[in-house]
Amino acid sequence: MQALPTALFSAQQTQEIDRLIINQYGIPGGTLMCRAASAALDCLQQIWPKAERILVICGAGNNGGDGYDLATQAFQKGLKVNVIELTPPSENKPDAFQARQSWLATGQQPMTFDGSLPATDVIVDALFGTGLDREVSGDYLDVINAVNAQNAADVMSIDIPSGLSANTGKVLGHAIRADATISFLGLNLGLFTGQGPHYSGKVYFDDLNAPADVYTDIPSIAQRATFQAMAPLLSPRQKTAHKGHFGHLLIIGGNQGMSGAARIAAEAGARTGAGLISVATHPQHASWLNCERPELMVKAIHASDDLKAPAKLASVLCLGPGLV
Repeated sequence: MQALPTALFSAQQTQEIDRLIINQYGIPGGTLMCRAASAALDCLQQIWPKAERILVICGAGNNGGDGYDLATQAFQKGLKVNVIELTPPSENKPDAFQARQSWLATGQQPMTFDGSLPATDVIVDALFGTGLDREVSGDYLDVINAVNAQNAADVMSIDIPSGLSANTGKVLGHAIRADATISFLGLNLGLFTGQGPHYSGKVYFDDLNAPADVYTDIPSIAQRATFQAMAPLLSPRQKTAHKGHFGHLLIIGGNQGMSGAARIAAEAGARTGAGLISVATHPQHASWLNCERPELMVKAIHASDDLKAPAKLASVLCLGPGLV
């Protein structure tokens, strides 16, 4: 399995990456779908090597196509596979329709959802991809609730847990709670923001052998903060350095009766290397806020004009802890 990239993309950007690979680099959508299914199955078998029974739940889009292809490949490897489909074949996108035909060619038939799930070791969620922008309803809602209600099988989501916004990590009514999620081509922001981490489980990634040049045309909208990326910023300090060399952090917060948030934020600043830390806060607790942390400089704020002087001295402002 590949290392997680740090670049994060919106749903629209990953869809554009997919389009560019197909149209500009001549890699058919069906080929990408087959690669995605292979990567997902390999990931599943590495995580759960003893799994013998797989249930794949497919939607109508390309996410469902990934699911059909995964089912076909798993069946060809000798696993016991069931497929539940929630839409008629006429609603499948072209590549997903072809993937469904490949599944039928094995001699197997998809099942309809009757309110219950067959016994299985792993459930593969291939209902919705990254384009979902509405609340889940109908049979989709029922099957999501059924997956979440069971505790006998592990759950892997393809691309993103169905029901989760790929842009914000917001749950669109209800969402699959996955133990693992495998993402392709580009990691979506919603996997790591909002409720994404709670619903996605451990995130895995595969670039499907996409041309590296495709990413130069679509810059990421955010970066994951990793220790490896941040470590160079924490280089050893010179022995002759003093606090004046490492910036001045100003915390503005701590309304009446809410001093704790400002104090915690100030201590966090000290622990992470800020040279000077000032706290502009309510007069009620300004006199004792630094009793156990004398390195904090505290100023009582009676009116907004009182902020002008400390703000001019600060190199970083933190506004809000304990204000409301």
